[in-house]
Amino acid sequence: MVSLEWAASLGYAIPENWHPEVLAMSEDKCKSFAKKWPRGKMILPEPVKKPAPKKTAKKTKPKSKSLKQEEE
Repeated sequence: MVSLEWAASLGYAIPENWHPEVLAMSEDKCKSFAKKWPRGKMILPEPVKKPAPKKTAKKTKPKSKSLKQEEE
């Protein structure tokens, strides 16, 4: 199994629609497969960032009546 970065280092412009197949290939098979494409820079997809986990709002307890009266 190879990575897209490794496949890009071979120097061949492998189209984006072939990226899933490239990921499943061995190094030897990928080297021979890449020669089917012209020399050039391979366009790599941008890394997908996972969204930050949502923070839950802390529930505050309502003030007791005696505290409310003291504040007023």
